[in-house]
Amino acid sequence: MFRSACIAAFTALLFAGKSSGEDKPSALPPKHKAFAVKVNPSEAAFGFIRPNSRVDLFVLRKVEDGKVETKLLLENLLVIGVDETATGTEILYQTATIMIADKDVPAVKDANKTGEFRLALRAPADKKHPQKQD
Repeated sequence: MFRSACIAAFTALLFAGKSSGEDKPSALPPKHKAFAVKVNPSEAAFGFIRPNSRVDLFVLRKVEDGKVETKLLLENLLVIGVDETATGTEILYQTATIMIADKDVPAVKDANKTGEFRLALRAPADKKHPQKQD
């Protein structure tokens, strides 16, 4: 599973510029990484997340008594690629490759070990940071 996510991230990054008519692959800016996030079909934003979309990254963790805690991890991230895995007519999952700053990599890796990621699609005109809830 991890290997297929890495391949999807690399492929999405390699061909991200192809749809805009560019002949060479797009490159990440300095001090940034590509990170693949699995998006489930049951999520509200499924099917709407596309390259050049902006998303917020949340982490969901199970806490005591089986409750789930949701935490905003990073906001206003650029989606650089999308890959879908399907069997026949059913889409099993979608992988969105997002661009994150190098300084955020440790937090994303830690969150990946302890919880599940969710993406929230931002409106194209939404330049503000979402209101944080305590």
